[in-house]
Amino acid sequence: MTAPDTFERAARASQPEDDFVALFAQVFGFEKTQLLAPEYPVADIYGTTRYIDFALKAAGRMIAFEVDGPTHYAPPDFDLGKFEDDLLRQNSLIHLGWQVFRWTLRDNPYLLAGNAQFSDADELLADIRRAKGWTDKAPTYLREYTGVWAASNDIGVYELKPGSVCPVEDLPPVEADDQWGLGIDLGYQSDSAFVVLRFNRRLGSMLAVDSYSQGKMLVGDVARKIKDYEAHYDLSFVVADAGGYGQSIVQALRLDYGMHVHTAVKDDKAGTIRRLNDALATHRLRISDACHDLVGQMSKLQWSRSHLQGGKRVENKKSSPNHATDALLYAFRHAQVSAGEWDTQGPEAGTPSYVDQQIEDYWEERERQMTVQDDWDGFEGLY
Repeated sequence: MTAPDTFERAARASQPEDDFVALFAQVFGFEKTQLLAPEYPVADIYGTTRYIDFALKAAGRMIAFEVDGPTHYAPPDFDLGKFEDDLLRQNSLIHLGWQVFRWTLRDNPYLLAGNAQFSDADELLADIRRAKGWTDKAPTYLREYTGVWAASNDIGVYELKPGSVCPVEDLPPVEADDQWGLGIDLGYQSDSAFVVLRFNRRLGSMLAVDSYSQGKMLVGDVARKIKDYEAHYDLSFVVADAGGYGQSIVQALRLDYGMHVHTAVKDDKAGTIRRLNDALATHRLRISDACHDLVGQMSKLQWSRSHLQGGKRVENKKSSPNHATDALLYAFRHAQVSAGEWDTQGPEAGTPSYVDQQIEDYWEERERQMTVQDDWDGFEGLY
């Protein structure tokens, strides 16, 4: 039986929890991380359901790992009620035969690996806040880096920053080596969406310059829109969603209209969104304010709080349609792949990107398989 709320709780993994998984994988091997059960439900001495950050049963022992942020019990975030409640939970676990180990972000010996310019964790965290534009009270920072749960409305899928949206009159001039690509998300009852992306490999810059959305477009309508864009922009590529309804449209565009339309790569959508948000944060990607539908969707679209699909975060389409944003994702990813910037072989072992990928793999696999079990297989290989 799947634990209630377990999927949603695991989706909110904090940075200290991700670091714990990464370190665990380095010490014992990635395959052993699959025997950690995140957000494992137990009943306290009063029968109230509590959750262990990471639970492990091995060699007849029940081990609970509690992962705290660096300021978990330090002012100004200290809360006496929460402290007493945590003590009740910990004492209940001990009473039930669990061994409890507490682990914090600063217990990670690899925290400063690859960041030798920082003298300590505080300096590194301060630099992260500066890069992200956060204060030390920003809810995302508190959740992801200090282990303090802070409610907020910042569950937006796309992280538009000041300067991310560029007025038409302030668009940078066209360079001689600029290229254009067109991303298309195809629908019928839902909108078909088109986004034109201008990109420059030499400068490493991207700019969404045009977007359009319309419902109930037939294949001829789509073909005419593509031709309109080809007449206005010197398109280097056209890439479209060829799944579901889009499959027949893309085939018709190729066979009946002689158009060279690439099939959009749709795997690892969350990872693609993360890369796109990084590009927005560093202003390598900007959006023209002429892209009204695209800007609107990027401003409103939120992650779903209520469920996961296939172990991945999903968008809450009730918060906003995502057709234009998906069209942008297809063009963004294809432009990076064509420029050789997308590592299709995966990151090199031992690099920070490799650790990030292991963490993501861990959560995806655990969220697929997470079940409440009375008996776990022994974890003899760990000892």
